[in-house]
Amino acid sequence: MQKYVSLFIGGLLFSSDIWAPQAEVKTPQYRTKAQSSQSSQVIKQDLIEKNSVFSTSNLNFFFPNLKIYAQGSDTFPMITLRGVSGADYYSYVLGLYVDGIPQSPNFMIQTLGDVESIRLVSGAEGLFYGENAPLGLIEIETKNPLDGNYANLSFLASFLREDIDASIGWNLVPNKLWLKGNIRYVRENGFLKDPQTNKMLNGGDSVLLGVGLYAFPVEEFFISTHYSYYYTLTHKDFFLSKSQLDSLKFENADEVSGYEEYQQGVQNKIFNKSPFNTIEAHNASLKMEYFFLNSTLTSISSLQKTDTLGNSYPGIFVSNNKEDGNYYNTLQFIQELKLHSSYAKGIETLFGGYYKFFFLDNGMDHVPTGNVDPAMPPLYYNGDWRAWERVNTFALYADSSIPYKQWSFNAGLRYQIYHSFLSSPLPPMNPLMPPYSNSAWFHWVNPRLNLSYHSSPDIQIFLQISNSTKPGGFSKFPFADTDTIPYKEEQIYTLELGNHCAFLDQSLKFNTSFYGIIRDKTQAYVGDGYNKSIANIGNAFAFGVDLGISYQNDLFSLFTQANFGYSFFGRDAKNAGYLIIGGQKSFYDVRGLKTRFSPIANIIAGLDVSLFRSSKHHLLLSNLLNFSSSYFLDDFNREKDLIQSPFVIWNLSLIYRFFKHYEMMIFGENITNSTYATSVIWDGKGRAYTAGNPFNLGVKFSYRY
Repeated sequence: MQKYVSLFIGGLLFSSDIWAPQAEVKTPQYRTKAQSSQSSQVIKQDLIEKNSVFSTSNLNFFFPNLKIYAQGSDTFPMITLRGVSGADYYSYVLGLYVDGIPQSPNFMIQTLGDVESIRLVSGAEGLFYGENAPLGLIEIETKNPLDGNYANLSFLASFLREDIDASIGWNLVPNKLWLKGNIRYVRENGFLKDPQTNKMLNGGDSVLLGVGLYAFPVEEFFISTHYSYYYTLTHKDFFLSKSQLDSLKFENADEVSGYEEYQQGVQNKIFNKSPFNTIEAHNASLKMEYFFLNSTLTSISSLQKTDTLGNSYPGIFVSNNKEDGNYYNTLQFIQELKLHSSYAKGIETLFGGYYKFFFLDNGMDHVPTGNVDPAMPPLYYNGDWRAWERVNTFALYADSSIPYKQWSFNAGLRYQIYHSFLSSPLPPMNPLMPPYSNSAWFHWVNPRLNLSYHSSPDIQIFLQISNSTKPGGFSKFPFADTDTIPYKEEQIYTLELGNHCAFLDQSLKFNTSFYGIIRDKTQAYVGDGYNKSIANIGNAFAFGVDLGISYQNDLFSLFTQANFGYSFFGRDAKNAGYLIIGGQKSFYDVRGLKTRFSPIANIIAGLDVSLFRSSKHHLLLSNLLNFSSSYFLDDFNREKDLIQSPFVIWNLSLIYRFFKHYEMMIFGENITNSTYATSVIWDGKGRAYTAGNPFNLGVKFSYRY
């Protein structure tokens, strides 16, 4: 039994290229040898808790080439990795996994609970994970009771939020049965004050519940099952004028307005697109592992249901906060099988099969479509229009690892079939769009090659070439007749040269990764003003370098992570043109333009200093600094007001750990009080922004067993 428990635990641990200081450094182990050469960065539990990371949207401040920004509500986030974004909310360039389970696209922003580590993998990783991840993925692992019994409880109170977090994991039957559970409640207080009531406008509440069961019925068979429930209600969907963004306050009640006035060109008021946004998600999964002499067969089954209520599109106004809006409910079922085998002379293989069913309902049911001006006719949306999309994905993938002396060669291949069917039995817009249905399907083969050289056990150089495919499909909210036409898949080609190095008995680590990315048939949201649609245009490019260095000893630990890169649209003819929308030409020209949310330099630095240490007491000062150079907030508009200026965010914590199990922390977030925009919308009349969190001060108390 002990052999299989150790084998299972070893399979859960991640790679050694940890760029952040760790409370505990474990022996490097990997799921497969091929994954040891991945370009990845990891943050562990200690760093997560020192900086009070409570949501995936906080990960911007730990991975320098990543942007995850809510565009008002959390339902439809903007995600950019290495300067590359996706045009469709339901087809991101980045995947999100929690305990080996891919998350639904409208659940990319979620509250975290019971987290052990978070890993950002850059590159085409569909050969190791069933879900297609065109440019990389975030892999979250929660605490594992097989590592030992644990119980954690923490309370946090600050200007901007309150947070209660509890988790427990226990071995119920020795070496046979383990149980774990967690609960978290986060109250976000907001920072935009109503001039009339003096209450904060942009607050929110989130609740996360989870339970898991692990068992060894027999020595050769391991089974685990998980269920989690998530609910959030937010009032974050506030957009500010430029002057309000700079000050984050309103002088009087007249500055609080609605989207309708913004459409009419009012520039000096806040507007709230939807005062009520909710997400409710259920996740259930079953994982089974069969251990043979030299192989492990794994089966993963999961079901995820996510219901959303939010209004993220123009022209749909809210009259009943609890009923109106675009529901965009999703249901997905996933089944994955994979076989990992080891052979003589260190050779390994991985074979997998993957199926996913995804269903989306846009929820347009009795939605008010009147005009704010009674003298004007109603909008041409059909308030009873409802559309459904069904997607089936099937994939086969394989990878082999062949070592020879100090060299290791990996070759992998992935074949995927993707079919999407979209149906709208009622006309979305009268008289421009009649009822319609359409389908699209794609299939492709993606290769991955990796060559690595180990000059010593602690020094590795690798060269990786990969191709991945971002699926095509349909716009999920057809705004015009063009949206009923499917757009094609996008091809992504990546070349990466990097190293993982460790010195001084693993105390000093140094990692680099030089990358180049070519995107063919780039998917982009192009057009003019509101007359835009998703289309395939020409090539886009990104190149740069990820750097990481860390050092730790008993007195202090420090790390620096940085990304220096440039991402832009090519100058080929396909990056300029027009779409026919409603019988009218809508022009676009992105030739040579730098892509949005892609700063040339993004640098993260951390320093922890041990001020005092004894057998029962430890006083620690922790710093985290994040610098970003300027970047554009939009792919098309290059005016000054749509450029985010350089900014610095500094987090500082004073941590007192005592009597082994207790911890008290005083912390400040964004103590530079930097103001920055997280998203923007614009048309010919208006500009409006959402803002990142300002300065925050708080305390936290924790108990760990």
